Amino acid sequence: MSKGLFWKIWAVLLVLSILWLGWAIKTSQPASAQAGASGGAADVVRARSFIVTDGDGNARGALSTTPDGHPGLMLYGVEGLPRVALFIMPDGSPALALSDSDGRPRAGFTVAAADGVPRFELDDANRVARATITLGPDGSPALTCRDAQGAARILLDAQLGSPSLVLADANQTPRLGLVVMADGSPSLTLFDSEGEERGRFALAPDGAANLVAFDAGGTTRVALGTQPDGSPSLSLFDSSRIVRVGLGVQPDGNPGLGLFDARGEIVFFAP
Repeated sequence: MSKGLFWKIWAVLLVLSILWLGWAIKTSQPASAQAGASGGAADVVRARSFIVTDGDGNARGALSTTPDGHPGLMLYGVEGLPRVALFIMPDGSPALALSDSDGRPRAGFTVAAADGVPRFELDDANRVARATITLGPDGSPALTCRDAQGAARILLDAQLGSPSLVLADANQTPRLGLVVMADGSPSLTLFDSEGEERGRFALAPDGAANLVAFDAGGTTRVALGTQPDGSPSLSLFDSSRIVRVGLGVQPDGNPGLGLFDARGEIVFFAP
């Protein structure tokens, strides 16, 4: 199961929020005493932690640094649970996490310190990352959608100018792929339960259309297509990918049927 990234971060923040509240109690008294002694407002206030409370004295916000020096800001709901967290992670990555009224993180955004890749994630109530949006180092966007078990079922991206869509089964095996190549040529591919390509329908830039079927070993066995001028053809292949039957209609309208031996030599042609 794919647990959401921000659930792990949130667990750390819950611990840190307790530490921040403790630091606020220790640091608030010396700061107040110093302000009273000086009798004036300071141009710069330096502290380890700031706690913002409501009219009843309940903590609603905390700004502090962790013991190892990482800054963070947390905002609490009326129920006392964290709802918003803005912080710098130990690896230097900035992150924003949002939670629901039960304190469960449901959305988060971060930018990786190592490669600068941004990541936006939506989690369900069971801590499973259901949708993730990322940008690759080259700026290519990608969307991944997962089922309740955390299996990636939909992948949508646009790498190198070629948008693609992949639909997968519960085992995360691709079963259908749709892509538009950089030259504008679209194609649809079907995969079996092992992820092997079994069928493809494609349209070439010149207008030629082709439907190809493969066996379990990936060998072309059937090819049905039309040429740019509209002439249709059907070819049947053996397991060695040698055409054994050819059927087509010429541009002038004349049909033709050819039978071939195992070497690809014609043995019959009609009319």
